[in-house]
Amino acid sequence: MIPAHVERLLPYLFLLALTCIAVVFRPLLPVDETRYLSVTWEMYLSGQIFVPTMNFAPYLQKPPLLFWLIDLAWDIFGASRVAAMLVIFVASSLVIWLTTRLTKTLFPRRDDIASRIPWLVAGSTIFVIYSTLILFDMLLTVFVLAALLSLLAFAKNGRHAVLAGLFIGLGVLTKGPVVLIHVGAPILLYPFWRDRQAGLATPKFFG
Repeated sequence: MIPAHVERLLPYLFLLALTCIAVVFRPLLPVDETRYLSVTWEMYLSGQIFVPTMNFAPYLQKPPLLFWLIDLAWDIFGASRVAAMLVIFVASSLVIWLTTRLTKTLFPRRDDIASRIPWLVAGSTIFVIYSTLILFDMLLTVFVLAALLSLLAFAKNGRHAVLAGLFIGLGVLTKGPVVLIHVGAPILLYPFWRDRQAGLATPKFFG
């Protein structure tokens, strides 16, 4: 029988295997992956982090946070695809962990559900695809989940509102105001899905 602490690591090891397979066997996909790494490469070469460029002209189509994180990874480990994928691997791992935390928050008495969530996330088709691509989506998902967890804590005890705002701001820096749709929809629908027995208080959100 596999020890519990080892079993909890298995979804992350599966993710690591997916990442290694992608790096070894799959080329960078045009247009998006090649474009974003080109932008980061110019940032890395020039040292200009505040205005990303492509072909040394301002590149304003996407916010800069992913470029900053990859640039930081390159500063530490050297410029390579492996170092860039490290950012995506960390973000994807956080998606698994934060989704599990969210499940435990929403279903505190259902350990059976929480125990299945890591594999449900790691094994889903959309996650398998996006967790191996150098795109903004996994990083955005991290901040959406973190913001939702902070907002749930705020609904319970009035705390972590600043954290929620911070994570929403980081989501904007990741992929623009689209984060407001992902976070705003659950907030607007909150009176319909809230669990009155769990102490989630409507006045905290709307009072």
